[in-house]
Amino acid sequence: MAVEPDILKVQSIKKYFGGLKAVDGVDLNVPKGEIRAIIGPNGAGKTTLFNLITGHIKPDSGSVAFHGDDIFAKPAYALCRMGLARTFQITSVFLDLTAFENVQTAWFARHGKISNFFSKAKGLSTDDVMSILTSVGLEEQAYRQAKVLPYGDRRRLEVAIALAAEPSLLFLDEPTAGMSIQERMNMMAMVRDIAKTRGLSVVFTEHDMDVVFGTAEKITVMHQGTVLTEGDPDDVRANEDVRRVYLGSRG
Repeated sequence: MAVEPDILKVQSIKKYFGGLKAVDGVDLNVPKGEIRAIIGPNGAGKTTLFNLITGHIKPDSGSVAFHGDDIFAKPAYALCRMGLARTFQITSVFLDLTAFENVQTAWFARHGKISNFFSKAKGLSTDDVMSILTSVGLEEQAYRQAKVLPYGDRRRLEVAIALAAEPSLLFLDEPTAGMSIQERMNMMAMVRDIAKTRGLSVVFTEHDMDVVFGTAEKITVMHQGTVLTEGDPDDVRANEDVRRVYLGSRG
């Protein structure tokens, strides 16, 4: 049986800001259906790498392929239409819209029907939007404005908005930032369930090591703009270089 190619293949990608080597020749291959964590100390280059791959910053050099297609330096909106979506460290939702309207707007944009939102959109895409909200546990919050939702629910809403783009690859930048311990565990259990149900590949950054080791199937460790090592959670946890530069005394 033929081996399916990696959904994402990044080779020797670089981005310098003046004399700062933010990302310095990173390789990253993500198989279809994998949940991958990218970790490292502050300043390691994780968010810059995310921004390069997802089209928010133009790389200086290297190559990026998504489903085998060259996406080097393509803008974020084009990548979203191709099935690559992301969330951000800071919540980014339309606060004056309801949860339903936030997701519906993203759904319209994905299907080229954004003008419908400014006319009578009631009834359009209702089943699709409610299905997405249900998958993130927000069906009962559907018609509440985003600004009155608890912080954890806003983070879930961000995931729902990303899912409205119908991605095959989802990037989550610090998805549990600012959450309580229980909220973090619940959020990542939701992510695992969505990934399995929808056949999604997921790449996420995270500072909480309990979240990382409890969620990721494979971990890439960055340090000073390069990949220090990668492997399954047990291998990474036992790696002396990782323990030295990032995990400290954690077992």
